[in-house]
Amino acid sequence: MCVAEYITLSNSVQHLVQAICQLSHLSESFDKKLFCNNQAAVQVSLDNLSQKQMRYLDFAFFFVNHAIRKHDIKVTWVHTAEMQADALTKRLSGPILQQAVPFLCVNG
Repeated sequence: MCVAEYITLSNSVQHLVQAICQLSHLSESFDKKLFCNNQAAVQVSLDNLSQKQMRYLDFAFFFVNHAIRKHDIKVTWVHTAEMQADALTKRLSGPILQQAVPFLCVNG
């Protein structure tokens, strides 16, 4: 498993939990979904049995597992080609850029 992907997932969970706490004061309800393009990171986040392999990432592992269960967060694997966040985080050109235009809400 790529450690960077799991740490990124942990950061995303932290931001989502913060948003959940803020919106809970407004009595807003919404789907709590995170999309990840690393199948191993998704599997570890949903699996309490991976604890021994994740010793070097104890804080991230326990935080993610606890937050997912406590806040009913759904972590879903998405193929890299369908990852909408890539339009904001990666250099895009040609056909890949054209695919990203609808997600960015701009006229292409």
